Amino acid sequence: MGLFKRNKKSGATAEDLAAAEVAAVGTPSSKDFSHINSQERLDEALASGELVHIQLLPQAFGGMANAQNLVPVPAGFDQVKSTIDGTIVRFAQEGLINKFACDVKYDDDCRVPRRLEIRCTNSDPDKSGSFNPTIEVW
Repeated sequence: MGLFKRNKKSGATAEDLAAAEVAAVGTPSSKDFSHINSQERLDEALASGELVHIQLLPQAFGGMANAQNLVPVPAGFDQVKSTIDGTIVRFAQEGLINKFACDVKYDDDCRVPRRLEIRCTNSDPDKSGSFNPTIEVW
């Protein structure tokens, strides 16, 4: 079974519960953002509120609000990332994970990521498993 233990009452793993938690939030945008291919267009979309910045590395793990840790996403998407971050923090507090990585995938020259591939693992050889949500941004 790996890193996640089954919930004795429901039979679900912690990973199953986390996935359900994230799915409940929904997908905030299916809009095509490929037209945001310059800093000027990105700044306009941020100023209008169409896009907002989110932190890749959660603040609870030392993530800072700097250019290396911020990516623009559709407004409302910050709540999806917040839900996932809450799950990651909870799993870290429970000792289930202790490593975090996030790959940001872009299409061509677009300044808005297409997807975020998050990988959370545990470096302890006695604990195996992971929590690896992939977030389709648009």
